[in-house]
Amino acid sequence: MVWLLDDVYDTKHRAYMMREKQMKLEPLKIRYHGVSGPAMPYDERYTPYIKQARLLPWIQLVSRSTPNLNAPLVSALADRWRPETHSFHLRTGEMTGDVSLIIGLAIDGRPLCMSTDSDGWREQMIALIGMAPTEAEADVEEGEEKKKRERKAAGAAFTWIQTHFATCPPDATNDVIQTHLDDACLRIIDNAGIGGNMLLLSVWSWERLLVGRPKSVRFNPWYQHEDDELRRPTWSHKWDVVSEMTSDVNLMYQKYVAELDTITPEQVGWQPYGVDDRLGYTFNINPMCLRDRDLWLMRCPLICNWVVEFHLPHRVFRQFGLFQPHPPEWVDTNKALHRLDRRKRRKIKDWDKHHASYVTCFQLCVEQARSTARA
Repeated sequence: MVWLLDDVYDTKHRAYMMREKQMKLEPLKIRYHGVSGPAMPYDERYTPYIKQARLLPWIQLVSRSTPNLNAPLVSALADRWRPETHSFHLRTGEMTGDVSLIIGLAIDGRPLCMSTDSDGWREQMIALIGMAPTEAEADVEEGEEKKKRERKAAGAAFTWIQTHFATCPPDATNDVIQTHLDDACLRIIDNAGIGGNMLLLSVWSWERLLVGRPKSVRFNPWYQHEDDELRRPTWSHKWDVVSEMTSDVNLMYQKYVAELDTITPEQVGWQPYGVDDRLGYTFNINPMCLRDRDLWLMRCPLICNWVVEFHLPHRVFRQFGLFQPHPPEWVDTNKALHRLDRRKRRKIKDWDKHHASYVTCFQLCVEQARSTARA
């Protein structure tokens, strides 16, 4: 619906550039370093701490080989994401992702919102992991130019982390294991870029849309600790090994754009996973995929430090098997929140305090959703 589009967002949107400016855009470059071939090294001694963070399903997923991703398809979908509603806009209606089922992340818990103050960061590192780089070591990654060095953010270089924490010692104490786990997480984050998001978006698209869907060649056996429910696969395992898109990326991008422009409701898998708890696949799925299903329809702010985005499931009722009113109730997603940028708002250090009202709102939304489900 054209009246939904806001010039504040639209004039910088790829769709606007194509429609109004008649620009011929190329596919986005995916900043994703997935795992192909040998699995990422994972030390079993990290597991108790990973479980405390409720990240074991995700770690199990990304420690294995990840499927080939399709840059033209991801680009065509990104063209249809609207910040006004935080959903994909297609001719068939709006849709959002299925985070719990695909990657098994928990929904409840305290939002990730903390201080980003870098003053005294070396002392903080020493307190957390027992050591910190010297000024010379922290200044620059190997081969960086002087200009890049001058504007480099405070913190340890990836090469320093890799040098000092590549392997956890065999005789490590619990404290040392936890230190190496902290740095292993930093290595994964640095190496993966926005890989987690791209995997989520790709599997979501393959499940719901025929456009750009690869053939699921097979899924490799899931051998590890099948008696531990938290080590079971998430829905992503269905797409463990897929066929690779080998055609010209620019031609395929234009093809996907055209196909998404003409897609009909009958060509969408509105409930591809099954109905309620009756999932339509044969392997035993990780319990984290369904644990928070009572929160899937919760309207709330989603918070990650300076980023606050509203989850608006009332706009996508059809993908939950519910009747979708047209037009759905309008909710302003707040231009001021979209303008928040850590690089431009350096004076704000304590994001937990800055976003206190949204943190409280999220916690109240969870309590209300849980109490409604019990009733």
